[in-house]
Amino acid sequence: MVSALSARHGAVVYVLARVAWAVRFVLSLVLSPRLLSALAPVGRFLVARVPLLEYALSSQRWGHSSCVKSIAVIGDHVYTGCWDYLVKKWDARTGACVLTFVGHRQDIIGVAAHGASLFSCGDFCRLWDTQTGDELARFGVGTYYCAIANATHVFAARANGAIEMFAYAHKDGAVTASGAVVIPERTLAGHLAGVMDFDLRGDMLLSASIDLTARAWSISTGEILQTFTVRRAAPHC
Repeated sequence: MVSALSARHGAVVYVLARVAWAVRFVLSLVLSPRLLSALAPVGRFLVARVPLLEYALSSQRWGHSSCVKSIAVIGDHVYTGCWDYLVKKWDARTGACVLTFVGHRQDIIGVAAHGASLFSCGDFCRLWDTQTGDELARFGVGTYYCAIANATHVFAARANGAIEMFAYAHKDGAVTASGAVVIPERTLAGHLAGVMDFDLRGDMLLSASIDLTARAWSISTGEILQTFTVRRAAPHC
């Protein structure tokens, strides 16, 4: 009897979680990010007064529902990006999901972190508040594969191979980008297909692409410092 009740309770929570996610997703399609932010206090008010809804929305039991593509770490928390359009924050010590970031309208290919800043790539490159789950800014337009950031700029790779550089914070760490879509300060052109990974070494940005090349770039000038070409191996009979 107890096990039957537990199973029924779990099924109800699962359905609530899926319905809540669907409602939030539909609202993200028809409402602006600014209006969604204005409605957020109403949602928090309801969640605080309906324990079962709070449990469902926390997604601590259900996690992701598709392929997890990327991971980043900030302090004691792990952040994952998934094909289910969600970014999730996990407690590294307990393994519990403590926050879900909703807003992407396509699968998330990359997540990146610098300091307390979290970025995710899919439709737009997005900057998130890691404490509340609110979206702080969107960078560029189109599909992005991956990103990397330093203290003031984020570098995001578009699906067509272009690497775009966006300012997102002052040198003192205060975030300057907020609300509207941020346009790139500079575009690094050279790759013929999407970049799948980055590394950053001072003024040098390194990128690895589907076009069988890796490149080293000067951040200050935008010039290509070196190109590393992967040769196709001759087929074996």
